[in-house]
Amino acid sequence: MIKTIFVILSFTLLIAAAPIDDIGPLQVNGNQIVGSDGNPAQLMGMSFYHGQHKAGRDFVKGSVVEDLAKNWRCSVVRIPMMYRSEWGEGGGKGYDQDPVNSVKMVDTIIQAAIDLGIYVVVDWHEVAPVGNQEKAIEFFTDIAQRWGSYPNIIYEVFNEPTQSSWDQIKSYALPVINAIRQHDTNNLIVVGTGDWCQKVMEPANDPIKNQNNIAYSLHFYASDSWHQDFRARADSAMDKGIALFVTEWGNSEASGGGNLNQGYMDTFMNWMLDKKLCWCNWSLSDIPESSAALRNGSWNSEGLITHVVSTDGNWSDSDLSQSGLFVRNVLLNNRPAYTPVKGVSVFFNTKPQSGHDIFAVYNSGTIELRTNSEKWTRAELIGIDGSVFDSKEINYNGSRISFSIKRHANSFSLLRLKDSYGRSRIVKILPRF
Repeated sequence: MIKTIFVILSFTLLIAAAPIDDIGPLQVNGNQIVGSDGNPAQLMGMSFYHGQHKAGRDFVKGSVVEDLAKNWRCSVVRIPMMYRSEWGEGGGKGYDQDPVNSVKMVDTIIQAAIDLGIYVVVDWHEVAPVGNQEKAIEFFTDIAQRWGSYPNIIYEVFNEPTQSSWDQIKSYALPVINAIRQHDTNNLIVVGTGDWCQKVMEPANDPIKNQNNIAYSLHFYASDSWHQDFRARADSAMDKGIALFVTEWGNSEASGGGNLNQGYMDTFMNWMLDKKLCWCNWSLSDIPESSAALRNGSWNSEGLITHVVSTDGNWSDSDLSQSGLFVRNVLLNNRPAYTPVKGVSVFFNTKPQSGHDIFAVYNSGTIELRTNSEKWTRAELIGIDGSVFDSKEINYNGSRISFSIKRHANSFSLLRLKDSYGRSRIVKILPRF
């Protein structure tokens, strides 16, 4: 009987939300990326290194995202998914050679970001003339189908176009954007700009039309003297009305190495803060480069990094590089502490059993259910009298199902889970606002 939900509370799960509930779905409003309240979102966070690369892949895990969200106060992370395989020292198989594991890697970071309530930039990471459009459409269609209902998702459709005119970049980007919009009509899409995302005046003079929530990439490396005029260039582009997202920037020179120029670093950072730009710092790795945020490891004879820091997160000051200390201090001084903003208490009327485990996550007015069991076949949002408001089939294929609980914000929601044997479990969801 449904009333047993109030008597047998043998299992309780408390889920907390974070920046996603402070900021909400992202929108482009004029030359700003804003949250649901119309104020600049000003996302700040870290970019992983090339995800499948030997210098980056050891850090691509949920525990690292958790550390970045809670201890660095990141509101966004970026996962660069290499398309092209790289060989030799530090190489790795890209999407072209191993699409299955490349997507699994991206999924790991997306899921961690959603669970922690932060945003995630999904980056098609190529440094080349625009191309491989069909593969990009294939990849982003899959991501949008499976993850596009979450406001956490940001699509970066091409990392750094080189030797490509703006007309060529647009011709590449538009079909990719259209493929995404078939499944995700709202989340932010970031389009790369010419010459390693430096030619931001080109989209300012000829922006993509008849598409919503489009921003453009600006990349810079602060310690390079010839990058100093990028700020004026970006100001001019924003004055023309386009929104910029600094999806990749480094404290180093453009090579990823070289000496760090503290004066240049401070100037660029103060400019980004003043303009309320969203940004991701390159990179969360220990590759032997001055752009790396972690104390540098070294290449061994097998072409792998010998790490001198943990690959799981929870780093001390001594584990960070000069660049890493600088970025973390900026985050700690400009971002609020990671504290639960909204959440739900989830009560089951029977203790979860092996093969029947259910995991619940609250995210911007919806409750998401995931299961590691093939036995659950249907979930129903029900009233206290047993009436069914909504009913959804559960397909055990890694997918998730979500129910809106906004109309129950001042009370609670009940979900009824059914399995193929006719058994059911009632779940009580109590929002905390």
